[in-house]
Amino acid sequence: MVDCQRKAFIIIGSIVALIVLRMPDLVNFNRSWVGRDEASLTSMNLSWDRVHPRISIQCNSSGSVPECIDAVGVVGHWEYTLNRKPLVSPECCDVDPTARRYNISSTESIPCAPSIWSSFQGQTNTYQENGGYECVCPGYVDRYTWRSPDIPEKFDAKKTCKLLGQKRVLFIGDSTVRQVASTLINVLFPAACQTQISYTECDTLIHETFHKLNRGKYWTKAVLDLKPDIVIIGVGPHIDSFRNYKRVVDTVVTDMVHLRNSSKTKHITFVWKTQHPHGCTHDILMPDNPAQAAREAVGGTRKYSLKNDWDLYLLSHLQEMDLPYLDMRMLYSRSDAHSSSRVNSSIWENDGADCLHLCTPGPLDIIAPLFQKLVTSINKNQ
Repeated sequence: MVDCQRKAFIIIGSIVALIVLRMPDLVNFNRSWVGRDEASLTSMNLSWDRVHPRISIQCNSSGSVPECIDAVGVVGHWEYTLNRKPLVSPECCDVDPTARRYNISSTESIPCAPSIWSSFQGQTNTYQENGGYECVCPGYVDRYTWRSPDIPEKFDAKKTCKLLGQKRVLFIGDSTVRQVASTLINVLFPAACQTQISYTECDTLIHETFHKLNRGKYWTKAVLDLKPDIVIIGVGPHIDSFRNYKRVVDTVVTDMVHLRNSSKTKHITFVWKTQHPHGCTHDILMPDNPAQAAREAVGGTRKYSLKNDWDLYLLSHLQEMDLPYLDMRMLYSRSDAHSSSRVNSSIWENDGADCLHLCTPGPLDIIAPLFQKLVTSINKNQ
């Protein structure tokens, strides 16, 4: 009995010693892959699946501002392309008297459908206007293309429509979500499935006033009325604090769970999108590191605060629940593409400066490959 106990102690002691000796290597390994992209991990002969877990963002949300660690970051970079041709060729902007800017209509024979702020759906014979002054950027030409192993290298509208099938997509949110929806409608126009995309206005999703605007009704009303197959939502610019943002996210996620458990709406796939970047600059900001660019942008954005940490909190929450999302954080670098980025920087801190909405056509073309990837993923999971 004594000999058996002695042998057991020797074995346990050896295991402990081995762990202690290997601990520095384990710590260095963990540190070595944090923040690396897929290419660098491949060069290290490591499995991307092993070091890219489903939950890559960890947040402490107990304070007034979330404290988050993003182990992977935004994978990719903005590449300068001299002769870049945007996916969305028409400039579809309606007249906004308060903007005091020129109306820009479609450069092709196909007209632009008037933008109804509260709701719209892709039309058969017209492009969709983006709405108001936020997309009027005289002389703006986007010279950059987003390159990433996480999205298709080349967008294929016909393939995307084929993947979409008969599914109907509903965007719900504020004016930044409207920009994404109208851009996607115009991108899909050549493949003739744009009529399956629609938008409903809902500034705060839960119909509570936190800032200046609270347009639209409670977000679930549109879902129950239209019963789409895919719902894409976004929220942020009209919420004044992280405390309220967290409450909105928690409330909406709870709503999603109830809808997924209902026989009438269980077929719906719910998707979140990250927020538009804020700030104005004359040039692209940190094209190789959008995550850091989010903390460097300047400008008033109508006094809206930086929401990068809010995005991280949202993504960590969605990863924990295994809910899909449109990760548009690469746009953090594109503070050069906001409506007021083209004017004198002296007005960037003014209330009238728009350092939130993006020039179109421009960086929002990224919605095309992201949507193609999203539909592909949804089909696989179903």
